[in-house]
Amino acid sequence: VTAVIVQNVPVGTKDLMIDLHADGDFDTRIVDILTGECIVGHSCDGIGCGRLGCRNVDFHGTIISCSGDMRFGHVRETTSITGRTTRPLAIKAIGWLHQRLAAGFINVSFTGIDPCPDT
Repeated sequence: VTAVIVQNVPVGTKDLMIDLHADGDFDTRIVDILTGECIVGHSCDGIGCGRLGCRNVDFHGTIISCSGDMRFGHVRETTSITGRTTRPLAIKAIGWLHQRLAAGFINVSFTGIDPCPDT
C-alpha cells in the first residue's frame, strides 16, 4: 500500500469537495490530524464512513458524506464535507501494490477558509 498526502485541510475550511478518478483501485482517505483517526475511506469505520460510504454523518459538528469504495473499472470516489471543518484534516490518496500501472487524479475544492489562517 502506498499513501500520499494530497492536501492538509485547516480548521475553518468551508464546503470541502473531494473527487477521485482512476483506472484502477485507488482510495480516498481522510484522517484527523490531531488524533490520527481515519474518518473517511477504505478501512475507516470509526464514524461510519468506511468502505460502504456514508450520508450526512456528524463529525465534531461537520457533516460528511462519501460515495464509498470502488475497486474495479473506472473508479470514482466522492466525499463532501458540508459547513466549516472543526478539526485539521489530511486528505490522502491510497494506491494498492497490485495496481502499479493504474493512473488517476484527485480534485479538491472548497469555498473558503474562515478564519483565514496566518501565513
